[in-house]
Parts: sequence; C-alpha cells; structure tokens
Amino acid sequence: MSPFRSLADVIAAAKAKPGGLAYGTPGVGTPQHIAVEMLSRQAGIRMEHVPYRGANLSDVMNGVLPLGVQNAGASIPFVKEGQLRGIAVSSLARTAALPDLPTVAEQGFPGFEALSWFGLMAPTGTPRAIIDKVRAEAMRVLADAEQQARFAQLGLEPMGTTPEAMHAMIARDLPKWAKVIAEAGIAPGR
Repeated sequence: MSPFRSLADVIAAAKAKPGGLAYGTPGVGTPQHIAVEMLSRQAGIRMEHVPYRGANLSDVMNGVLPLGVQNAGASIPFVKEGQLRGIAVSSLARTAALPDLPTVAEQGFPGFEALSWFGLMAPTGTPRAIIDKVRAEAMRVLADAEQQARFAQLGLEPMGTTPEAMHAMIARDLPKWAKVIAEAGIAPGR
C-alpha cells in the first residue's frame, strides 16, 4: 500500500523529486487529470501524469503506481475494504460515503473544489413548460428513497437545481477550468 497518508505527504514527495512522482487518471483531459493539474499549480509541485483508458485502481493496489485519482464510485468500495487508502476528496464538503476522509480544502487549500457532475440539458429554444416538466420529473426521481440509496452506493450525492442556477454554475466554471487546461497545456493525446 502507498506510503502516503495525507495530502501533505504527497506534496512533500513531489517537492522532493519534481516530476518524479507519478499519478494515474482515467485519461488525458478527464476531470481527474485537470483537478490534479489545478492542485499542482496551487501547491507548487510537478508530478508525472500517467493517463489510462479508464480506471487505474488495480495498478495502485498492486504498487505499479503510487497514486491514482479516480471518481468516488470506483474508489469507495476499495477504500472501505482497505485495499486503497483515501487521501482526499475534491469536493468542498466531505462525502457521506467516507465521512472520515478529509477534503483537499481541509488539508491546506481553502476553497479547492473539483467536481464531476451530471446535468440534463435541452436545445436552446426548448419551451419553458417542457423544461419545467422534465425538471419536476427529475426532482421526483432524486427525492425517491430507493434512488437515493442507489446513488449513495455509487458515491454520488445528487442535488437538483434550477436551470438558472445550472447556467450560472457553468458560466462560473468555464473560465476556471479553461485557465487550468491552458496553463497545463492539456490537449488530446498529451
């Protein structure tokens, strides 16, 4: 198992050997890759990105990679079983599935947030009545106890919002992530 017990351990190792600490993600340009690039810039470190085509957890469990960055749904079962050690979650709040696992923000990076999310979208010009009907049905599903239990098993924490709030979130996040992508030189195939 990895010697890292905290984000401070990871950062110290990366500073001791710039570019020598490898981490795996599900691929180039994935939310995980971009999140690590943002954290690296904030921490003043440089690590070696190892892009996979999907999950990298077996290589982390087998010691091929010292670090893997993966979504909660793929990671949580292995952390709970003790096959992986969780270092941090990238949400502002701890995840209900692993309440003892601290956030990146709690470990010295206030305000750090890197989330993957799913949203329902419709073509521009879709009548508001249709949007409201789809939203109401989605909210009904999100409120269903059985569906909430399924989401929890996957490490997902569903939340519903309004079209206006979603639009504002996208407008806020686009420049943030575009800056990280440009600064890191992330492009397909790199």
